[in-house]
Amino acid sequence: MSETFVLERFAVFGDRTPAADGEFVCAQDSIDHEAVLQAQIRTLETQLKDTHAALRDVRTLPAELTPPARRILGMMLWETGPIAGALRAAGKQINNRAEDEQAAVLHWLLCFALEHGMNWEKPAAAALLKMTQAITD
Repeated sequence: MSETFVLERFAVFGDRTPAADGEFVCAQDSIDHEAVLQAQIRTLETQLKDTHAALRDVRTLPAELTPPARRILGMMLWETGPIAGALRAAGKQINNRAEDEQAAVLHWLLCFALEHGMNWEKPAAAALLKMTQAITD
């Protein structure tokens, strides 16, 4: 690229400067537009950081059914009912329908499985024991 072209291409003519497409634009408009774009970029970067921080706490189910997930998702109503009663007595809002009780218990137990893997039962039992002891005290 010749030096003459570079100088002509980026020269400022009064308050007008050549844009990338060869048209001339007001230099102040270009500066204002760039300031707006920079502010939008900073806003998006902040939103991205906030989203990333929020997603750090999100747990996902594995693609394959694991033994802990199979045990929990296979629980029958007569197994989940008493646990739902303990959760409700501890202050968790659960509707009285059997399906709602089962869903609440399965969700509660899946959180333990996702956090502790194969060893989910001991922390879940300890939390349940602590809950029931608090109720009886």
